[in-house]
Amino acid sequence: MLNGNNTGLAGHDALLAGIRTLIEQTPSALAVLDREARYVSVSKGWLQRFGRGAGAFVGTVAGAGGADHPCGWVAAIEAALQGQAASGMDRRDPGPDDPGRGVFWKVWALDADRGLVAVSLSDVPEAGQGQADDRRYSRQSIHDITSAFGIGVIEQDYATGTTHLSDTCLALIGIGRDRIPTTEQEWMDRFGVRDVVAFRAARAQALDPKGDGIIDFELRPVVDGIERCLRLQTRVVFDGVGAERKPRHAIGLIVDRTADRQMEAALARAQRLETVGRLAGMVAHDFNNILSVILGNLELALPKVCDGDALTLLSHAMDATQMGAGFNKRLLTLAGGHGGVAVRFHLDAHLGQTWEIYRRVLRDDIVLEFQPGSPAAHVFADPAEIDAAILNLVVNARDAQVEGGRIVISTKLVDALDAADAKAGRGEACAYVQITVSDQGPGMPQDVAARAGEPFFTTKPNGIGSGLGLASVIATTQRAGGRFRIDTGHWGTKASMVLPIRDGEATQHVPQDGEIPLGDGEVILVVEDDPLVRETAMQRLEALGYVVSEASNTQSALAQIAEGEAVDLVFSDIVLPGGPSGFDMCATLHKENPKIAVLLTSGHASAAYRSQQDPSALVDILAKPYSLRELAFAVRRSLTAGH
Repeated sequence: MLNGNNTGLAGHDALLAGIRTLIEQTPSALAVLDREARYVSVSKGWLQRFGRGAGAFVGTVAGAGGADHPCGWVAAIEAALQGQAASGMDRRDPGPDDPGRGVFWKVWALDADRGLVAVSLSDVPEAGQGQADDRRYSRQSIHDITSAFGIGVIEQDYATGTTHLSDTCLALIGIGRDRIPTTEQEWMDRFGVRDVVAFRAARAQALDPKGDGIIDFELRPVVDGIERCLRLQTRVVFDGVGAERKPRHAIGLIVDRTADRQMEAALARAQRLETVGRLAGMVAHDFNNILSVILGNLELALPKVCDGDALTLLSHAMDATQMGAGFNKRLLTLAGGHGGVAVRFHLDAHLGQTWEIYRRVLRDDIVLEFQPGSPAAHVFADPAEIDAAILNLVVNARDAQVEGGRIVISTKLVDALDAADAKAGRGEACAYVQITVSDQGPGMPQDVAARAGEPFFTTKPNGIGSGLGLASVIATTQRAGGRFRIDTGHWGTKASMVLPIRDGEATQHVPQDGEIPLGDGEVILVVEDDPLVRETAMQRLEALGYVVSEASNTQSALAQIAEGEAVDLVFSDIVLPGGPSGFDMCATLHKENPKIAVLLTSGHASAAYRSQQDPSALVDILAKPYSLRELAFAVRRSLTAGH
């Protein structure tokens, strides 16, 4: 009966501990047994009834010690675990004070998955009292357990026409005892029955003497403006046999599955976002390849044009290509794409170019500011992932300020991951840079702040937040080797990513002016599966003064090198369908031909490819589309580093 209910207890041992604590305080004669009829827990009422201590029962098999002399109820355990509650009368009452009394027993499943059943015993002082005691004690026993786990109980007596709802049941459907429905339509409305026809058919089948007496239905009542998802499971008990068989009473359990449904919805949204991200990645890869061909040919054509108007047109076309590349990057960021590759980049310079993008998700009553404070800090991470993480934090800061306010993105240098690490002398001996998104909202309660990073946890209304945004920010921070922290109070909230600083120049640092470095006949092997992209890359490298050869995949490139072809640098795409990736080839060359330099490029690399990257190698990665200047400096850096 506990299946599907989120008890909040982790694991079998924790559940048993909770059950023992609950049962032990119950005044009714109640016991919990496992599938082998071993006692798990017994109530105060059970111990008083038999005049024995708990040690005489817990861990022992029912009846083995002769203290309880069970009759039919031990045999009913397996049936109860199959969903068939059983009851009966035992005239051999083991009570020490009045051995002549009868005892009425009832066995029902407490948790079928874990093989746990509950047994209740009640006195039958006079003939005919068994059914009354059965209802009274089973109600008390069931209510004691179910209320503790947030399960509602509803009982209906068909002989008297009375209906009883437990306090938990009333709370789940959001009514008081003075507002209990009196008509069928009121019941339907209060329970939020969406398919009235199906519900009536299920009820009619359960009440049919030839049916199974079971109703299993989903209810959707609206409580305090929020739709809940409840599961109603009811069993009807019959009297008589054959043509005389008729329903006597029914008992139902109502389990709140709202949290489960919200999690399922959040998972579905996350899967849709992942699909969108993958589709965006595919589009980005192909689009960036096209932009690479366009930009490359425009740059190659530029020196051959003398007409001033034509030069202006070519320049505008190249600017538009760069704008298209920027749009592609923002598309990946907003789609939550995590398919880029980690590079070493200047944090403040990067944020200075991208922070205004976040204005597009803000309302007019919110001001966004950027306060750079780490002028020399470089980090090693995927820039698109950092952008997506900051975007998530900005959206959270926006939602926290319902009446408008101010959001500040800031950076600063810190000496340790946090104050606790600094005080204890823990952590690496290196500097860190902290990226903080702060707001002026009301702040978070401490219990909310403690759970803020849990996947699917959200305080936003149903359908608004998935509860995955902050979890993804934490994952991004950890992938970059850092730590996430939240500082909140009545003044607002500060969410920070603390990342380790990587010494050295930016991976893609390119001087904006000055002469372009030219080659001196060095041999560059271009590895690219797209013929147009490969041809354009070769033409640009030749224009820079290099000797070029080509290969369409990793296997062909490595075979050419193995056959003795002289190669100074391999310029390879990362994503090469049908074979090893550019990262794989880089690892092979590093092991077998360490003198050959490597430069990688990509329009978009999925997480599967990104995971192959070795951060210690710090190989230059040139993002498509790249300019002739960017290509020239990247090749020169790679050749210099390789010698």
